[in-house]
Amino acid sequence: MKTWVRRPALLLVAAFLVVAFVTGIPFTKSGMSKVLAATVTPTISVSAHTVHPRQKITITGLGFAPNDTVFISLDQLNYSLGNLTCDSDGNCSGSVTIPLTGPQGQHMLLAQGSQPDEEVVNVPINLNPTIFFDTSVGHSNQGGPGTSTVITGSGFQLNETVSVYWGDATGTLLGTVTSDSYSGFFRFPFTTPTHVAPGKYPITVVRSGQKPATATTTFTVVPPAVTAAGGIRSGQLLKFQIKGFQGHENVAISWDANGGQQIDVIQTNNYGLFASPSYGEVFIPSAPLGSYTLTFTGESSGLQVSAPINVGPGIQVNVFNNPGATIAVSGGGFRAGETLNVFIVDQKKATSVSVTTATDGSFQINLVAPLSLTPGPQYHIKATNSDGSEKATNFFYILAPGISWASTDSNNQSSTATYGSSGTISGQNFPANEQIALYWNYQQAGQVEVGTVQAAADGSFTFDLTTPSSPFTSDATIEAIASTNTFMASYQVQPQPAFTLNPTSILVGDTVSISGGSFNGNVTVNIQLAGSTSVVSTATVADDGTFTGSLTIPSNIMGGPSSVSVSDGTVSVRVPLVIDVPLIITPTTGSTGTSISVQSPNFSNNGNNTICVKLQPSIVWHDPTTGTSQFLASACQFPRTVTAPANLVSGRTYEVELIAGGNVIGKAPFTAQ
Repeated sequence: MKTWVRRPALLLVAAFLVVAFVTGIPFTKSGMSKVLAATVTPTISVSAHTVHPRQKITITGLGFAPNDTVFISLDQLNYSLGNLTCDSDGNCSGSVTIPLTGPQGQHMLLAQGSQPDEEVVNVPINLNPTIFFDTSVGHSNQGGPGTSTVITGSGFQLNETVSVYWGDATGTLLGTVTSDSYSGFFRFPFTTPTHVAPGKYPITVVRSGQKPATATTTFTVVPPAVTAAGGIRSGQLLKFQIKGFQGHENVAISWDANGGQQIDVIQTNNYGLFASPSYGEVFIPSAPLGSYTLTFTGESSGLQVSAPINVGPGIQVNVFNNPGATIAVSGGGFRAGETLNVFIVDQKKATSVSVTTATDGSFQINLVAPLSLTPGPQYHIKATNSDGSEKATNFFYILAPGISWASTDSNNQSSTATYGSSGTISGQNFPANEQIALYWNYQQAGQVEVGTVQAAADGSFTFDLTTPSSPFTSDATIEAIASTNTFMASYQVQPQPAFTLNPTSILVGDTVSISGGSFNGNVTVNIQLAGSTSVVSTATVADDGTFTGSLTIPSNIMGGPSSVSVSDGTVSVRVPLVIDVPLIITPTTGSTGTSISVQSPNFSNNGNNTICVKLQPSIVWHDPTTGTSQFLASACQFPRTVTAPANLVSGRTYEVELIAGGNVIGKAPFTAQ
């Protein structure tokens, strides 16, 4: 007996479909058993049916046991993705991340509660491939020209050969790579071009005869940059870091002291970076006291960057800082053992800190920028000894806060927001460690506070949420306001309408509840079942773009995969719905080898090739006790007769199931004697 996890039976029945369609399989007419009564069956739904590895989606469960823990798996019950905690009504919701899995195609998310004998329920997802830089293992997505790095591909077809380009599909060919034979996974090492300007460049994987035809990520070529000690004394070790040069490039260091002279030549690492003294030591020559300019020049690339330096006292600070930030201040060129007072000019009383220089005349210290400092003006930090004979000053700015939006939608992730989908609000440059209130539809119809979040020390934050409703006719304003009310930022997105069905699988004659959002406000939406030529139901949309409604499934409709569409005259959205059918078997008890007639008033097929190919219907024997299933026969000819399999346990109740389009659409109990 083959173990099933309630997933599509496509591979199991393919060979049987041809035989059933060509030869026809007779069925025995006999008295009908009673229709299996509808019971409360748990269901799950997902925020996105087309996904890719590393994507976060929301899973919603209904009809589970009160306060149950529901375990979510992928394809197999032992491939756990996480769990959901249900409320007292047996409803639950949470997020999971699609793992690095494959191959491309349909997979099944499984959900099972923790209570004894709880049924395994499922929902199909379609997996598309993705490519990315796995920075967790050192595969950088940024660096200087000529950086060596690696892209990772996941979710491709098995043994699929693809071409990798720098740029779009007509760009520079970097090479080809073939995915593995297990999950469609690959890693492709490459070196970025050596003579490219700083900027963000696409990396495109081009496929042959597959959809989607391409997969894309980006690599950022960073501009050359340097940080160096603000001050130094003649003959001392020069502390600095450069980045943005070519990988493994010789870089000449020179300055304009002593009439201009070369100090040293160093070599960058794989990412175009070098630091002294971490990667090697560079010493400054003797020179008169004064201010000079250090220049770093790439011998291969010609890239060049400069930094000021004092022979004598000098300080370096972070030029750009978030409000309330901790500003790192480093100094050099002072006398050894000198006690210095370091402070923000015009904020001395609130910010002054005392520090003693090291034996080489250097120091490092942190200052906290008061929240009274706002974006725009230039501010100064000063370090001075007690009599003012040794001092240095440098400037800094306060950055303006900003926010951005990233949706789990596969297209236009930063500019659209689909109602009910998962998304993330990210913030930058807010006051350190401050509470930030987040609003959706700020100062618009349907304004709602979606939550609060605490900014990190660098003023950044991320906040995950389920997208609220916004009227489709206007952009939605996301607003982040710091608790001081002085610092705030806005971002606008285009709402995209969506709706959900509850349940997502329903018996003919029953009523499905519908709730949606981000439609046009104050209009009537038409609700229609696939295959019907007239509007089945209507609902009125509120000011904020939300609506609720219902749809009764006709009792004479054919079961199987279907869909429901909702239209407000401007936009139309379609959501899949599985229509279940009453399944009638005769007899309902028996032993191994018993002939069982299987039929339904809402499903029939006389070998229709379209139904056979599209739905691949089959009849399956399921054992709820063990969670295993066994293929019995194709349902390309239906009604029909099947035979009870071997090794039945007397007294145990089994299920005869009708499967269409990968979904169990009907089942009836059979008790073994």
